[in-house]
Amino acid sequence: LAVRAFNEAKGPALAALASWIEGRAGGTGRLAFQDAVPGIVPAVWVSGAPGLELIGGPFPQLNLIHSRAAFTETRWLERRLDETTVEDVKRGAELYNVRWVVTMTSSACSLFRSMAPFVRFVGRFDVDPYGRASSSAGLDVSTLRLGSYPACAFELDRAPSYFLKGSGTTQAMPNRIRVRGASPGGVVLRYHWLDTLATEPPLGVRRFAVEGDPVGFIAVDNGNVSDFEVYNSYRWAGASRPSDKAERSSAGGIAPRP
Repeated sequence: LAVRAFNEAKGPALAALASWIEGRAGGTGRLAFQDAVPGIVPAVWVSGAPGLELIGGPFPQLNLIHSRAAFTETRWLERRLDETTVEDVKRGAELYNVRWVVTMTSSACSLFRSMAPFVRFVGRFDVDPYGRASSSAGLDVSTLRLGSYPACAFELDRAPSYFLKGSGTTQAMPNRIRVRGASPGGVVLRYHWLDTLATEPPLGVRRFAVEGDPVGFIAVDNGNVSDFEVYNSYRWAGASRPSDKAERSSAGGIAPRP
């Protein structure tokens, strides 16, 4: 009901922004959406864009180590936004395969507009995500009115790839990454590592340490196998879970053990 209600509350500017975002679905790069609107709004706005991968949203407040890869009201990834340079954006975009950016504050919009030609300004959408008091879905959103947001859309001048090492194509879905046409000899995917990952068919899979990211990425020793899937088996390597101490450290922002 929440998704239906918020989608029905779209005004013309928000509808135009949502349409532009949905047009990026199925591409080869991620969209970094600035979490400046409280709650689940970013995820709701792009709910009609299956296949679109995001950096940011829907809950930047969660104390998870994976949330280091986020674009918030005050930070671009690990960098304070008011100290962010075009080189910082280039490094972050390369690390996480970001191709598009949506800012939600005037200061962020101005910052990214100053980064041409690497950052190309697409358009501005002054959106009011809570423009109607209620919806036919029966959910009253009148108490959530927070005014309008100066959403600005950008495209980054880089060749996107979800492969840090090797090549191929990926399709991400809940708990599963489908890889097709992978180059032989081992690949590294620009997706966060989990201790419970496995592959089908069975292949060597391990954590790949990455400078600038405390979680690490996924390395697959695929040999000559070009088509495989990486999935969450919900089974810890070695048939035992990490200690509670390790889990607490991970939640506190320290990289988990490889």
